[in-house]
Amino acid sequence: MTDAAIHVGGPAELLVGGLAFPEEPRWRADLLWFIDAGANQILAVDEEGREMRRIALDFTPGGLGWLPDETLLVVDVQGRRVVAIAAQGASSSTYADVSRLARLRPNGLCVSRDGVAYVATIGSELRAEEPRPSGNIIQVAPDLRQEVLFEDDIRFPNGISLSLDERRLYVPETFGERVSIFELATGARVVAPVSGTWPDGSCAASADSLWFADAGSARIFRVDHGGRIVETQEFCRRCYAPAMNGRRDRLYAAVADDHGAAARARRTGSIFWKPIPT
Repeated sequence: MTDAAIHVGGPAELLVGGLAFPEEPRWRADLLWFIDAGANQILAVDEEGREMRRIALDFTPGGLGWLPDETLLVVDVQGRRVVAIAAQGASSSTYADVSRLARLRPNGLCVSRDGVAYVATIGSELRAEEPRPSGNIIQVAPDLRQEVLFEDDIRFPNGISLSLDERRLYVPETFGERVSIFELATGARVVAPVSGTWPDGSCAASADSLWFADAGSARIFRVDHGGRIVETQEFCRRCYAPAMNGRRDRLYAAVADDHGAAARARRTGSIFWKPIPT
């Protein structure tokens, strides 16, 4: 991989610290939502880092998303289902059991503005030997019908997201050292090769680009829809997922020393942010 110029943009600012393992940050209703996968909870903070919501879960969470009626959806990784969280987090129920179509188990989730949920299932364990079985992407329609959209050579899909116009699905492939950009209407696929990286979480960066985190380093890359790396941002620890605020002038990074049990026990997880020119 040829690195683009590194745009540091000043030192990163700490938003939240002391987390077990933060993942899947999402901006919603002027708050940054994210899971703490090492503590089985969902949190939401404002731009000053003040905690506004905390929802305890009795399962290991994966990706987050919202239905048009503001129902919060979260993946139950081991239960192989998508869970709906009631208002104020008072109760939860199964929204979609994806075990029939899942390849191994689900991980990432994103939801379109009209309520279509996209669920990534990983296909192989973290320490599986090569060649790895393909993961897949399951679509859950608002009427709860399920179908597999993409299942050909997707190597551990992780941290999926939608483009700003929701015409494209971004699929980081952690053990493929690449990000796939799928056209939802046609199934066409653009592959952005990023050798030497472990692509993890992603989010839209602009109308024609995305950010993705490299779980093997302290970097977040911006890739255009042609598959070219156009910007790199560096943080202080390994980066697992990015997000942007509503004004699109802040880049958030979920970081930790590592994803393993020892780092989780030390609570090295944090959310940092940097200013980004609009």
